[in-house]
Amino acid sequence: PLAMASEKKFKYDCVVVGGLCSDASDIAGAKFRKHGILEIDNTPASLFYLREYFKNNRNPDKVSDIIKAKMQDQTYTVAPHYIGQLLARNGYKVATVRHIEPSYFEELRAYLAEGCKYAVISTTFAFATELLNMVAGFIRAVSPETIIIAGGVLIYKSYKIKLLFDQGEYSQDDLDLFSSWTQCLFSMKADIPVDAFVVNVRGEVTLLKLLETLEKGEDWHTMDNTAYLKDNEWVINNVVEEQYRPIVMDWSLAAPANCHSYFPVQATQGCPFQCNFCDFWPMHSKESRHSIESVLAVIATIPLVDGVRRVFFTDDNLFNTKKSALEMCHAFIESKLNMKWMSFLRANSIDDEVAELAAKSGCVKFLIGVESGDDEQQKRIGKFIGRKHLLEAVAACNRNGISTFCSFIVGFPGETKETVQNTIDVINEFEVSGPAIHEIGFFKWACMPLSKISSHKMRQMYNLKGTFLQWTHDTMTSEEVDPHLENIARSLKMELTPHYKEESYYLEDPFLTMNDIKEIILLRNKIVRCHEKLCDENEAGLWNQMEEIFKRTDPNALEEHALKCLAAADALSSCPQCAEDGEEKEGSKKKKEKKDKKKKEKKEKKSKKTVPLGADGKPKYLKLSAKELQRLMADPGVAFAVKRDPVVWKQIRKPLTLGKLMQAALDPSKFEKDPKLAALCERLKELTGIGGSEETKAPAPAATTGQGMC
Repeated sequence: PLAMASEKKFKYDCVVVGGLCSDASDIAGAKFRKHGILEIDNTPASLFYLREYFKNNRNPDKVSDIIKAKMQDQTYTVAPHYIGQLLARNGYKVATVRHIEPSYFEELRAYLAEGCKYAVISTTFAFATELLNMVAGFIRAVSPETIIIAGGVLIYKSYKIKLLFDQGEYSQDDLDLFSSWTQCLFSMKADIPVDAFVVNVRGEVTLLKLLETLEKGEDWHTMDNTAYLKDNEWVINNVVEEQYRPIVMDWSLAAPANCHSYFPVQATQGCPFQCNFCDFWPMHSKESRHSIESVLAVIATIPLVDGVRRVFFTDDNLFNTKKSALEMCHAFIESKLNMKWMSFLRANSIDDEVAELAAKSGCVKFLIGVESGDDEQQKRIGKFIGRKHLLEAVAACNRNGISTFCSFIVGFPGETKETVQNTIDVINEFEVSGPAIHEIGFFKWACMPLSKISSHKMRQMYNLKGTFLQWTHDTMTSEEVDPHLENIARSLKMELTPHYKEESYYLEDPFLTMNDIKEIILLRNKIVRCHEKLCDENEAGLWNQMEEIFKRTDPNALEEHALKCLAAADALSSCPQCAEDGEEKEGSKKKKEKKDKKKKEKKEKKSKKTVPLGADGKPKYLKLSAKELQRLMADPGVAFAVKRDPVVWKQIRKPLTLGKLMQAALDPSKFEKDPKLAALCERLKELTGIGGSEETKAPAPAATTGQGMC
């Protein structure tokens, strides 16, 4: 490739390939967890799938391609975009393919056809050497002259495993077993179609130096942090630590318009905890924390969609102390970046104060690695959370509207039938009555070569033999785990949801309320139990109830409802979803009469004040009180319409009832004495065309105006 590259002209200096591969995303034990998953045509019935399924008259053939395309379009990982932007800042012309996925190979082929001098492959999510071979082999076949460079997690883990082999920690049989499963690249003797490997926990400094050396035509084969195959034998040069640098990203360069993805952001690197099952901390045993200013700068590049920026913090633990939690959440609030965010977190970092402030700062979900609900098993794992702390943490999240995803492993040494039952029992104690969803994920324990439990000392302690997903120890074998996974899936209370990967991190349905989602989860679980003869309810009736929820919350139906609300402004009781407002006003009439005089005086005093105006001459703020906002947004038609215009969403502060707001929109002259309300009405009029002549008393359809407001 080096010789051929020197003779050809290229459109791109580099094509960067990274991200996920759906073919490798089936995690240990998934086939047994399917007992708790509702599937349609062998596809998990996630919220997004169900929306499309009912929209297409329950025809799964029309849904599968939509789901796959949507998942790929909504899924982002850091590595390919970070590397691409780093190279671009250093003067290289770069193309980026954001997933190691066969469906993206045509895009990769197009870039290669135009000419790419170098191909840089990130293996952060390439869990197996077969994936690297697949991608590198495709590049070599399409463009033999392209120089292929690979780095990332797979490469560095392979190097660390080889070090343990060289130190006598593993035998050749162990090494052969590792390489047959996934992660020991440097034990393989077969030719791999990669020209140069970057061997470092991060590697971007080495990558830049390697490219610079290649561009100069100089020899790189003795460069630190590199490896290569020569005559079917590995040559691994000296591996040294690179100077740490924060990951600087500009997501506005990568995100398409109107993308509802949660974009990955890193605030820390490394984990100070050393759980016995984990093989990540040996690579990043020392925690490096980015400045909050640099983190906020990256978040600010995420485009606003529906008035918010969606952030997924990829840190092993976003914060490890209560002090750091409160400081970070205060910084999020003060930044006014309008965030929705989720992160990994330890349960003992959460209490009511942290959960309350996190919710105020925009947190929607915590991903908590619990591993076991049995206290003694947690000690063996090295987690030290405890049943009491776990239940308190989940309850605090539940009270404050923060959903959780709690993950567990089954089969770690010391696991028994009793410890599994203790885990089931503690999960079934989770508080589920609050405004949050609690998702549960169970995984078959994999004995990873770089984890503490794989050391000679701990293997002898538990009589542990084997590795990855094939093992035995004193209390269980890997084959015995599978029935436990089946039992867990069938034993959890139906208000909890099993892990549907399509809805966990990236996709939202903005038209479903929390109560809608909870009802769907319950119906979905009941249907699964019907399939397994564990529920005697009518399955067809359950499907019909679920379909009714999606029909009622269909975007077109909500828009139609918003228009009906406006048409019925003079007779609110004709709309059942708005009748509650009128009933509440009637029920509190006597109480209001007692305060009439005081309110009138207060109103007259306020009416004399001027409204602060922005640069555009419009009010800087006009918002509802918390109580009135809750009442207003309880109407799905209003919620749909208001959220279509973030400007109005931010401006409304004035305590108004739903009926008063709609009447004001129809006839602003009724409220001329209230300058704030009058200003709001003008804004409503401007958005919807309401008021004035008869022809303009109904709002233009959102598809035409791009905005809607009830």
